[in-house]
Formats: sequence, C-alpha cells, structure tokens
Amino acid sequence: MTQSLPHDVGTGQTGPEIRVSYHAVTRYVQRILRVTVDQDFKDEKQRARHHCMEAGTTIRNVRCAIWTPGIALAVRMGVTQVSNGQFGVVIDPDTGVIATVIEPRSKHACRTDRLKLLSEREYRQKARRHNRNNRHSPKGAALRDADEGNEYV
Repeated sequence: MTQSLPHDVGTGQTGPEIRVSYHAVTRYVQRILRVTVDQDFKDEKQRARHHCMEAGTTIRNVRCAIWTPGIALAVRMGVTQVSNGQFGVVIDPDTGVIATVIEPRSKHACRTDRLKLLSEREYRQKARRHNRNNRHSPKGAALRDADEGNEYV
C-alpha cells in the first residue's frame, strides 16, 4: 500500500520513508490537480496509476508533492489531521500513513457576504464596547488628545 522513497527524489539523497496510500494519491489528483477519471478499477493502485497518467505525472511525484517537510513533522508528532495551506491530509494514527487528501479550508468558510442587521440594542452594545476599547488603548488616547486640540507626540 505504501512505498518507501527518499524525500529528495531528484538529488538521490535518502531521507525519511514516504508513507502515502494509493487512495491519498488518487484524492490529491482529484481534489488538488482537478483531474478525474470515470472508470471502474479493480484496486486503488490501478485507480491511482490511471489518475496520475491522466494528470501527466507519476505516483512517485505525487507522493513527493504530498509528503512535505511540515507534513512529515506532523506524522512524527502523531497528529491525525494537518493542513499546509495548499491541501490537508488525514493521517492514520496507528501506522503514520497518509490516508487521504482533503481540500484546504477557507479562512472565511463560515462568513457570509451578507450585511448583518443589528437591532438598536445590539448597535448600542457594540458602540459601547468600541468606545470602551478605544478609551483604554494608546490609539484611543491619541484620538482623545487630537479631539481636545493637544498634539500627540
């Protein structure tokens, strides 16, 4: 299921074992490279090979793209899920093998682009909180001094 490869494939330097499942290779090609092959396959290895061929790459190159230094560190630390900003991985805690690849999470996945309508009470509370925070911050002191005509140096 996994293949032992040196981390720096091009330089020939040996490094930590790259433990990425065929399922994770297939998911990387589908979710990150956006290449999908609609066929029935007898096993995950064949599915991964066909997806990589369709994407114009090899299983070895995809495994090296998934096995970044940050993800390797997370595997050594025993983390079960980690994201590097480009994609996320789910790691089998027993074996340390990357089981699947998931799309990166958006910072604003929960936010909507709608304007929130505040009631008068919510608006007053928010204004009080804003004013209270400005009163106690150095920036707020500069604004108070400017309003009073004093120069803030």
